[in-house]
Amino acid sequence: MFFDALRDKADRIKSIKVDKLLSEIWRDPITQKFIINLNTEEQLFFGLKANGEILPRYASSEYLNEKRAAGVALNPFINLKLSGAFYKSFDVIPNSVGFLIDAKTNLYPDSGDFVEVYGLDILGLNETNTEKLTRYLQEEIQKWIRLILDV
Repeated sequence: MFFDALRDKADRIKSIKVDKLLSEIWRDPITQKFIINLNTEEQLFFGLKANGEILPRYASSEYLNEKRAAGVALNPFINLKLSGAFYKSFDVIPNSVGFLIDAKTNLYPDSGDFVEVYGLDILGLNETNTEKLTRYLQEEIQKWIRLILDV
């Protein structure tokens, strides 16, 4: 009896396909929301790019004061948040090696395409947020493995 249960667990362990498991996790809407929040609210909102650089300062103190009054600016660095449309356009696209973060970067034609103006590193996670995602993924993988092993 004990050895049958042990063999069953061993068979379940062997059946785990890491690539398939990660693909399921990347496609999970909660995981995608977590990743998008890391990129937008925990990074861009503070003027931080994925490569560790800080976005430029607002050229106009009047505009910065307007954004502060509206509650959409914490510091003098550009955060690309005004109406929220840009942040809401973010999407996580799973691929064979993980995922890409995509967004509509040309919502405001007068401002130019954000990627062309500020660089591709506005879409991506900095080191701090990559570490947060790693911890999150460890917990998610553990949950999935417990489900697979029925423990």
